[in-house]
Amino acid sequence: MLLAVEIAETTIHFDLRAKAPRYLASGIAEVWVIDVVREVVHVVTAGGTRVVTRGESIAPAAFPDVVLEVSALLL
Repeated sequence: MLLAVEIAETTIHFDLRAKAPRYLASGIAEVWVIDVVREVVHVVTAGGTRVVTRGESIAPAAFPDVVLEVSALLL
């Protein structure tokens, strides 16, 4: 699998600290954890984590031509 997406409201710490590493260990290349409270997307890969905020764009590493606005993911 190329991408897993988690939507978190109250489970953000569990999703980032427990679930995302498990996804990566199972061979999933990229994990997006959408934090609906802080209105950001945490992009987790084997290389680390980056945070993308409302007003920015994001694209899966496997499909760089598929660009999404973070605000569209937070509706």
